[in-house]
Amino acid sequence: MENTPFQDQFTIGGRPIGGGAPCLFIAEAGVAHFGNMDLAVQLVELAADAGADVFKTQVFDVDQLIAAEMPEWRDRLRPRNLSLAQFKDLKTLCDEQGMLFMATAHNESRIPWPEKLDVPAIKVGSGERGNPGFLTRLAELGRPMVVSTGMHDESEVA
Repeated sequence: MENTPFQDQFTIGGRPIGGGAPCLFIAEAGVAHFGNMDLAVQLVELAADAGADVFKTQVFDVDQLIAAEMPEWRDRLRPRNLSLAQFKDLKTLCDEQGMLFMATAHNESRIPWPEKLDVPAIKVGSGERGNPGFLTRLAELGRPMVVSTGMHDESEVA
């Protein structure tokens, strides 16, 4: 497969990215809601009050993400999950606040969620750089992809 150059400019949810466009302010909520929907709603409201363009969270399946040999980590992370229905409610709240909603899918079983949530772009964590099959499946959703490259040099990213 031949490497294709990255685009200098594209849009996310109708908002221009790159090429001198204003910065897209993404409020990264991650799992800071700790699985508590009331706290998640507060995070959306704080992001909107701060003028964020995007509210972004993370979706994952604990049993796929954490090895079975690590039950204490599974137990620690499991309560930080929200359901697809709860994420849909957060997306509706974001729509009402004039913010885009994005979610990072962290494992295979959650790849359909960004599509079901109708996210305008796919965000990928830097830990997936060496996972071309996963990246390909995310790309098949047909949406712009924002791929973190933290701790990787230019040759690794290429």
